[in-house]
Amino acid sequence: MEGRRVPLVDGTTLSGPDTRESPAACPRHANQKRGLGCPLIRVVGLLGFATGAVVGAAIGPGQGQEAGGMAPVRELLGRFQSGDVLVADRACCSYGLVAAVRTRGVDAAIRLHRPRHYDSGAGTRRGDDDHVVTRPRPARPAGMGTGTYHATPKAPTAREVRFRVDRPGYRTRQLVVATTTSDGTACARDIAELYHYRRRVELSIRDIERTLGTDVLRGKAPEMLRRESWCRLSAYDLVRPGLARAARVRAGAPRPVRVAGTEQMLDAFRSAPAIGRGVVWDQSVVTLLHAVGGRRSARGSSPRSA
Repeated sequence: MEGRRVPLVDGTTLSGPDTRESPAACPRHANQKRGLGCPLIRVVGLLGFATGAVVGAAIGPGQGQEAGGMAPVRELLGRFQSGDVLVADRACCSYGLVAAVRTRGVDAAIRLHRPRHYDSGAGTRRGDDDHVVTRPRPARPAGMGTGTYHATPKAPTAREVRFRVDRPGYRTRQLVVATTTSDGTACARDIAELYHYRRRVELSIRDIERTLGTDVLRGKAPEMLRRESWCRLSAYDLVRPGLARAARVRAGAPRPVRVAGTEQMLDAFRSAPAIGRGVVWDQSVVTLLHAVGGRRSARGSSPRSA
């Protein structure tokens, strides 16, 4: 999969103040009693694999028919390019989404949804816990046109790879990733590693939520809640070039550099730029960038073949 762009998809739900205008546009949680709870907003982001920057986002209601894992991604289809490899969690594991991206020449690597049965003995075996299976085309998904549906294969094939995730202090889990890529050079380990890096998206979402204070919005009107969400996403993207520069100082990749760690380091160096000007100031900036580039997130769990 070398030389291909790998956009990562993940989403989160934000809350806002309880006002008279909010419930209609931003419904509350379905389990909340009438008159209780806060309006919810669903934000689905498309993040770059190498930089962690937000290259696209869809913002909509956090509850209702258009708040599912697949629905907001429809708005991001125009952001994909032919040859991309979409990596997403099982919330996006649906025939409709995979078929939509495949019509654009985009492959997908998505964790298999729990209800979908995994049978290691079915299909064509490629290795341990690695096989190619053919599944019958399901009924036409809601939102997919009849012409598009009939243009999709009646018996689509997918490669399924099962691997274990070992994380100190946590129970070992087994994950199955289904991919449409036909790259014969990609081994099961490569696919497992590719999906493993999807966890970095969760760290980026956490930076947007907590470090930038986006988890609880302040706008009172639905339109203001959307604008505030876009402003926070823009602020996050404005920070990423600085983190990329810090990573280059340490000759590393920009994605592992976290916004939260950078904020802590900036607090420690707050008085450094005021020490002087000229060479002294330049040296202080280089020292700061070197320190920020060293605040890298841990890889956490490690995948291996089951």
